[in-house]
Amino acid sequence: MNIILLGIAVLLAGSCSVPPSTAKITLGIYYTFQPVQQYVAWPERKNGLEVATTHENFKNEIREMVKNTELQITNEVFQGERKIELVINFVERWEIGNFPWHKPDKTGTADGDKFFESVHKLKNKPKADIYIALIAVEISNVKLRSEFASTVSSDQTYDAVQKENTILIGAFLKHTKEKNETLLQHELGHWLGVERHEPQENCDKTQLVMCAYTISKGAISEVHKKAIKKFYLGRTGQNPPSEY
Repeated sequence: MNIILLGIAVLLAGSCSVPPSTAKITLGIYYTFQPVQQYVAWPERKNGLEVATTHENFKNEIREMVKNTELQITNEVFQGERKIELVINFVERWEIGNFPWHKPDKTGTADGDKFFESVHKLKNKPKADIYIALIAVEISNVKLRSEFASTVSSDQTYDAVQKENTILIGAFLKHTKEKNETLLQHELGHWLGVERHEPQENCDKTQLVMCAYTISKGAISEVHKKAIKKFYLGRTGQNPPSEY
């Protein structure tokens, strides 16, 4: 009897020491526009087109983008084992009464710094690690801590930017799904601690997520993988190796 109890105690002690298999990152996502109109062919009608978009369909597209971003981490960083889970806490339409344009009627871009401030001041935000705002136009007027800081003007435009726990993705409706997924992965990389973009010589050879200018779907570089693994180890209560 004592031997059985001892065995159970050993098993319980061992199970308590095993770290969680996944580290969760909770995303709160706002989109700031009407969903893009999708057109479906109706063969029996001569005009052939009918609008078939709903907010729920669009929200499902956003959920798919997040799931594909998570899958890329699973496959490229952890060889098929799911260790980072991107949890969506909410996807909501944010109807902005006074849209923060940069130089209204001149550039047609969103004022990034005002947008960050607006997200920060939003009331009753559900809990999330990162807040993401999807914007229909490009972003400008952003004061970034960047290797390009000395050359950036207020009129410099961006597809996506990140500050603290907020990510802005601009021109969202113009990009392919693959590019939007890469932009999300890129800004998550900065949030995870990748401060600098990949050297241009690396980007000339291979399209990488952390290249300064992303074209389409990029791969996760070794530096980026280290940042993801370091986050995973820290979030699950393990000590990252010194080389991380």
